[in-house]
Amino acid sequence: MKRKKGKKLFIFEAMWLREETSIEVVREAWKKGEDASRSISNTASALRSWRNKTFGQFAKEMRECQNKMKGLMEQEQTEEKDPWIPSLKGYKVSSSRPADNVDAPVWVKELIHEGRWCDSTITQILNDEERAAIKGIPLPLHDIDDMWAWKFTKDGTYSVKSGYFQELKHSRLPKIASSSRDDKGVWKGLWRTIIQPKIKTFAWRAMKDGLPVRKNLVARGMQVDYRCPMCGEEEESNVHMLMRCQDARNLWYASPLRIKTEDFNVSSFLEWVIELHTMRMDVKWWNLFWNFAWSLWRRRNLWVFEGQKLETKEMLHKVPVLVCEYEQANNRKGKMQQTPTLENGWKPPDEGVYKINNDAAKLEIGRTGVGAVMHDHQGDVLISTCDTIGGLFEVEVMEALAARHALTISLDSGLRKVILETDNLKLFQCLSKKRIECSTFGVIVKDILKLALNCSFIDFSHGRRGGNKVAHNLAKISGKYMEFRAWMEEVPNEVLDYVNLDI
Repeated sequence: MKRKKGKKLFIFEAMWLREETSIEVVREAWKKGEDASRSISNTASALRSWRNKTFGQFAKEMRECQNKMKGLMEQEQTEEKDPWIPSLKGYKVSSSRPADNVDAPVWVKELIHEGRWCDSTITQILNDEERAAIKGIPLPLHDIDDMWAWKFTKDGTYSVKSGYFQELKHSRLPKIASSSRDDKGVWKGLWRTIIQPKIKTFAWRAMKDGLPVRKNLVARGMQVDYRCPMCGEEEESNVHMLMRCQDARNLWYASPLRIKTEDFNVSSFLEWVIELHTMRMDVKWWNLFWNFAWSLWRRRNLWVFEGQKLETKEMLHKVPVLVCEYEQANNRKGKMQQTPTLENGWKPPDEGVYKINNDAAKLEIGRTGVGAVMHDHQGDVLISTCDTIGGLFEVEVMEALAARHALTISLDSGLRKVILETDNLKLFQCLSKKRIECSTFGVIVKDILKLALNCSFIDFSHGRRGGNKVAHNLAKISGKYMEFRAWMEEVPNEVLDYVNLDI
């Protein structure tokens, strides 16, 4: 039987069965039908009404939310209300607008003049911090639509993982605020140690109080004896099993580390590790520490599950030997996995194609220097250039600004067949895959890709820093000139020696 044109097909959702009232709706609607066909029709109609009352019109509500979000995104940004300054707290201007200045700008676009921030206007209405933050935002060469960016990821794109992490962070905020910043060094120190992966996992769980000791098992509702299986005297917690228990005390003091655990007044294993970290920083000491801690956990499990008891003397002998063997094996593995070093040298393009090398550098004057050089297939310099940009940025943004400057000068000079080479891997990957992030970096990448449309041939390549010395030193000396400079078929004397090193 054909469905009438324009009538929506009825779809039964399995999730409806979770609501007990759905069964009653079906039962009552079915009774009212004179035959099977009418009963089915009545049931479908009744379920539609019940669905809208119980769950709401989800699709309609979703469209309304999307339209509201689209409207918000299309609104022009005001310099006072909207969050548009990434480096400021709250991401917006906090300075009040001068009451006596009716001509003071309201929109962000009023702070921009001919593709640059208008210094005089910004200076009049904003404080020093806001002024520096705004000047540190690089402006695009082309008109682009405003976009919303998720501030908790580098590329500005929302992910479930980042959202979950932020929710978890806020739900544990008091706990995080009460912990010391010293624990950051502890975690970094753990990942630097040369120990087996299973021991690193154990260390992470121990500091997170996540080991299945009896205190934790009881807290999870398990009916077990809470007392320590080794001494039988106190409640078995992380800090007791690894530090307070008499067997643990004896091992730590007899070990090469010579730790007297009774000298430490701490309430958790993590606090103890933090205190130790303030006294000992070398990796070899921590290699021993974590292996001895893991041996305590292993001895406890052997006793609980297999009835075997490792003697302290045996552990004191075996642990240092195992540490040395693993360090040696790791060193040998590292040597075996070494790959031949890639050539640092500059490689010439094909005849008729020009290679553009570029780089950026942070200058002491609070500005970013960019430099570029264009070579032909014989390695001869056609153009060299440098410039400075107000503000200091992340490395990827600086490299993107240098590449944009280089390609702009190349096109202005009539070079249409080019290879744009960068020593920044992320920039190379985004350009070659045409991937644009919702971030400042993504805005500059979009500029470069738009400029690339003006080339009759363009390719992107990734080069090693060793073959990019000319561009790098041009960026470094840009602070000397403090303005745009370009040299035709030559380079400044300061970088002349690096030309031969590159090629």
